[in-house]
Amino acid sequence: MKICAVRRFVIGRSLSSFTENLTLANFVNGAYRRGGGNECGVESPSDGQVFASIRLSTQADVDEAVCAARQAQDHVWSKTTLETRARLLRSLAEALVEQQLRFAQLDSVSGGLCLRDSTASVQSSVRVLRQCADLLSRSCLGRSIGLSSIDCGNDPFSFTLRRGPVGTVGLITPFNYPLEMGIWKIAFALAAGNSVVWKPPIETPLSGALLASVAHAVGIPPGVLNVVHGGRETGTMLCRHPSIGLIGFTGSTATGAAVQRQCAEGKGALKRCLLELGGSAPLLVHDSADLNVAVDIALHAFYHSGQSCTAVRRAYVPRSQLSQFLELIVQRLLVHRVGHALDPSVQQGPLINALALERALQAILAAVKTQGSKVVCGAFRIPQWKEGYYMAPTVVVHDEAHHDEPLVQDEHFAPLLIVIPYSGTWSDAIRLANASPFGLSCNVVAVSEPAIEEAMRALEAGTVWVNGADVMDGTTPFGGWKQSGFGKDLGLAGLSEYTTLKTVIGPRATMQKLVDTTTPNHAQVVDS
Repeated sequence: MKICAVRRFVIGRSLSSFTENLTLANFVNGAYRRGGGNECGVESPSDGQVFASIRLSTQADVDEAVCAARQAQDHVWSKTTLETRARLLRSLAEALVEQQLRFAQLDSVSGGLCLRDSTASVQSSVRVLRQCADLLSRSCLGRSIGLSSIDCGNDPFSFTLRRGPVGTVGLITPFNYPLEMGIWKIAFALAAGNSVVWKPPIETPLSGALLASVAHAVGIPPGVLNVVHGGRETGTMLCRHPSIGLIGFTGSTATGAAVQRQCAEGKGALKRCLLELGGSAPLLVHDSADLNVAVDIALHAFYHSGQSCTAVRRAYVPRSQLSQFLELIVQRLLVHRVGHALDPSVQQGPLINALALERALQAILAAVKTQGSKVVCGAFRIPQWKEGYYMAPTVVVHDEAHHDEPLVQDEHFAPLLIVIPYSGTWSDAIRLANASPFGLSCNVVAVSEPAIEEAMRALEAGTVWVNGADVMDGTTPFGGWKQSGFGKDLGLAGLSEYTTLKTVIGPRATMQKLVDTTTPNHAQVVDS
């Protein structure tokens, strides 16, 4: 592990300079509005310093944003053509390209996301916007995929299916990829014709504040995208608001359960919710695997200090290959660069705050005390960094017999890889990987095609990567099973989540005529 000192580009530049010409406030109906609640500090986890502040939203602030969104959706946005929405999404993508460095720096300074990774995150956001626009331009849910009337059992009648917007949706996103996780939901919600009230993460609100004004500048009408800042209380206000038709949430399983309850609370509050929740991604290494490929994938445990829902957390390795696997991992970690998130050479920055660091270290200590785990490397706070929340990349070997212990079963947002050697068959390894409350994603490394086919069929996860990791874009649906939630982001499946389905039944001749006159740029998204 290499500890990187803060370079000259950080020294001499105050952290507050990153927020110059940035208005940290709610954005409602095309204008910034100061929240009516208490001030909340924004901390740099790389430095442990509070360098900015933002006011939390009150119920009145949320009501104002929802009202603006509903008016804009009813009178403007739902009536736009698919072509118009696609054009505006592409314009927003181009605006992100023009301000790529600034968006990346904002996510790095407030969230500890390494500059190389935050830059990649902005680039990914650009791709998602463009690909979402392409889905609309190709009219994949429109006439070009073969919209037709379908005969009913009752002979003179046939039916067509139409999809329209839900209305006004509330979006709540996490701290780890502030811009990208927002774009994942905003792009598809807007594409389907909905207006949005977005609550960015209170820990990392900077890129959300900038995105709101950028979206307005490229021509997205006032009230279509509104931003309210706040913590859990603000999220609860959105979930319970009777004028919100759907909540899209990404975060922990515990908070997701609360969101689901809140979406059914209060008069007129019942609404749909899309939940992308916790993960504890397993890596299954077959005895036919190339161990160098397996190690490349295992290193995803340490990117962004493991603060990713798809981070590899549990590696199931044949016992006969354990020593070689650990040797390769340790060799790679010797040159793994840990340091300030704004240093472009760094591979791993800090954890989000002091509490996250303490929780991770205590979880490892508790597992070692039970004799179920043995630390191979790491498991300490890096002493060279007196400020900030830096944890050494940690590898722990855990006994298969203690598989039900919290270290294995819980989600740990930390640079931690748990290696579990297995002595049984490939089927036994798959069984162990499935013995988890989570089912968001997993990784398989194998050459044997029968082994790959068995894993694809049997693994309980929303996404399975074969000989790769974190390969996705705006076309690939993403979402979890079990305690990892339900619903999909991205792709056609993600677009359909933000729509309502209507069945229209009528005389066959009338239905056929309506189908023949439906144009690809119809204001409603249409299904076949």
